[in-house]
Amino acid sequence: MYRIFPFILLFLFNHIQGQVYENPDITRVLVDPETNLVHLYFTGTDHPDVRYYRISQWRITGNNPVASGVPIDNYIDHTGQASYSLELDIPEVMNEPVGFTVGAFDTAYEILLESYPPDSTIHLSAVYDSCEASVRLQWNDYNAWRGHILEYEIRGTNSDGSYNILVTLPEETTETTIYNLQANNDYHFNAVAFLNRSDTAAYVTSNGVNFNTPHSFYPEFIHADYGTVSESNAPFVQFTVDSRSELDTFQLLRAEDPLGQYDLIEILNPDNNILEYTDEEADASVRPFYYKIVAINYCHEPIITSENIAGTIYLEAQLNDYVANLQWTNYFSWNTGVDRFDIERGFPNEDFQIIGSSSTLTFADQSLGNMINQGGSSEVCYRITAHENPGDPNSSGQASSASNVICINLPINIQFNYNAFVPGLEGFTRFGPTIDFLPTEASFKIYNRWGNLVFESHDIYNLEWDGQIQGNGYAPEGVYRYEFEYKNEQGNQSVIHGSVTIVRQ
Repeated sequence: MYRIFPFILLFLFNHIQGQVYENPDITRVLVDPETNLVHLYFTGTDHPDVRYYRISQWRITGNNPVASGVPIDNYIDHTGQASYSLELDIPEVMNEPVGFTVGAFDTAYEILLESYPPDSTIHLSAVYDSCEASVRLQWNDYNAWRGHILEYEIRGTNSDGSYNILVTLPEETTETTIYNLQANNDYHFNAVAFLNRSDTAAYVTSNGVNFNTPHSFYPEFIHADYGTVSESNAPFVQFTVDSRSELDTFQLLRAEDPLGQYDLIEILNPDNNILEYTDEEADASVRPFYYKIVAINYCHEPIITSENIAGTIYLEAQLNDYVANLQWTNYFSWNTGVDRFDIERGFPNEDFQIIGSSSTLTFADQSLGNMINQGGSSEVCYRITAHENPGDPNSSGQASSASNVICINLPINIQFNYNAFVPGLEGFTRFGPTIDFLPTEASFKIYNRWGNLVFESHDIYNLEWDGQIQGNGYAPEGVYRYEFEYKNEQGNQSVIHGSVTIVRQ
């Protein structure tokens, strides 16, 4: 504290003498963030005996000086000019805030006046967090303007100049955290305090801090290419990760509602930037499912989540007469949306065929009735395939998504065209069932009124009676009972009974 005492004595001496002189005054002290040299600006005094000025350096802790000033070994001639500027190489500014005062001396190098309290530099420190790819910046307030600072500004660039950040903060803020730093890059940050924005000299800068970011390169995007349904009705999803990513651990999350809670179902460690997964634990024939991917850094913390969701389409179908009414859930979610939905239809042992397209979520297949008497199946199956709109730069290609397969049983249509016929008469010479499917097994039998078998056929391609009795002439007029027994593709066996009347010409 001995530096303070002479300052008080000088102050009292000047007042006792009846003459008050202006102390030299530091107007601002700043650190060049590129060179870390100190630039000090001060105004001189009007004391007539002043011949020299000398700068003293103070150690600052918190907001106050805690040690006496140490003179910097050089004197500056008093030239009578209004202001002076110095460039000082003070290594300590890289480690802590440094205070400065200006003393005025006479020809005998006796101190006459001195500025006080010390005017300190802004010291900026940086703590890099490789797990979060962030940096925590802290600085002391600029004490000469304390209580009058307009704002602080944090400036930063990376090694190639592509990264620029300006964060503006209020005076009472002396720390901030910058996130999403790029991997393996050289960063430079500094802090600037503004007294106002109108005066180009009303600012001071801190030291510059430089550091490297040796963390793995984090992906800038994770894109959900598509979700689809496999033949076993298990959801299958594909994601594309930024190919520059150096992470190798990803969490796969699943939800039953696209806006609901997503639960972890698998940890993926892919060999490349395409992530694929078949979710055997989910049944896409009962509901849709939705998936996200989360990248995990080497500190086991989540870093980035996929920008969109891979979902499955859930298809339902109802048969009204011979019209199959289809409805399905929308695809969720391609960034560019859905171009169209293709409606595909198939029969057992046949490939699916596209029978139409829709821009809505419904479709009515009205062509089933036309398949009667064409050897068709008693079961028909449907699938919906959504196609992505083109134009997404992160997509691996124009994707598609197939729904679950849903099958419905067609009503078996067995008809007997008439209940009486005239054997040998053109157009009415044969009698038998007309069916809209090809049975695997069938028998058609005719009995007379006494229960005697008069006709029998097991040929699934020829089940008609020409009116003859075992090939021995036409049957007499009367009522005859028939029995049609068949087995369909599913192995279900049925019997139909009825009667037919033979009429003679």
